[in-house]
Amino acid sequence: MKKIILLLLVCLLVEKGHCNEFRASEVENNVSNYNTLLNTEDDSNTLADQGQGREFLAGGKVLKSGNYKILTDYYLKESHKLYGQGNYDSCIFYLQYSLMYAEELQDSEYLSKIYNNLGLVYKEIGEYRLSVEYLDNSYQLKKLYGDEEGQANTLNNIGLVQMELGNYAQSVHSLKHSLQLKFKLNKYDRMASTLSNFGVLFQRIEEYEKAIYFYSKAVQIEELNQNETAIPNYLLNIGLAKKNWARLIWL
Repeated sequence: MKKIILLLLVCLLVEKGHCNEFRASEVENNVSNYNTLLNTEDDSNTLADQGQGREFLAGGKVLKSGNYKILTDYYLKESHKLYGQGNYDSCIFYLQYSLMYAEELQDSEYLSKIYNNLGLVYKEIGEYRLSVEYLDNSYQLKKLYGDEEGQANTLNNIGLVQMELGNYAQSVHSLKHSLQLKFKLNKYDRMASTLSNFGVLFQRIEEYEKAIYFYSKAVQIEELNQNETAIPNYLLNIGLAKKNWARLIWL
C-alpha cells in the first residue's frame, strides 16, 4: 500500500512538473597506518614538528612506498573536518591533494566522491559554475560504475546549484531524475527532501501554488516515514509560500 501511494506521488510529479553526500570515508585503519608513519623516528623530526612540515614529510614516506590510498583517505578525512568547521578554503586545499593522489590510484569511486565534495564546497562559497562542473564529473563516474543511489544524491545537488544559477529547466530535469531514482531504489526516506527542493524552486519563481503542492507532498512522505522532525520545516515553508501567494493576489 505504501509503495502504491508513493507511485501515485511520482506520477503526480511527472504530470505537474535536500541531502548532502558529504560523508567521511570509512578509513580508520588507513588513517591509523598514516599516523604510524607520521610518528616514525628519523633525522627529520625537528623540521617535521614545524607546522604542516611534519605531515608532508610523512607524506613523502608514503609516496616512496607508492601507497597513494593512505594519503587519499587521510586528506578526505581531514577535508571532512574542515567542511564541518566552515573552513572552506582549507577544505578545498585538502580535497585537491586527495584528488591528486586518487588520480594516481585511478579509482573511479574515490574520484567521484572527491568531485562530489568539491562541488559541495564550491556551492557553499557561491562558485556555482565550478560546483556544477565537479558535481557533473561525479555523476558521470557514478553512472560508469553503477552507483544509482549516488547518482540520485548528486543529481539532487546539481538541481540545487542549477537553481542558484537561474537554470530552472535544468534544475527541474535533475531533481525529477533524482526523485525517479530514489523511488526505483525504494529510498522513500530521501524523497521528501527532493520534493521540498521542487517547492523551493517554484517559490523562487513565484509559482506559489506549485510550491505549496510540492511542500505538501514532502509532508505526506515524511508522515509515511514517521519522520516528525522534518515536518515542521516543510509546514513553515508552506506557510511562507501561502503568505507570499496571498500578497501576490492582493497586489
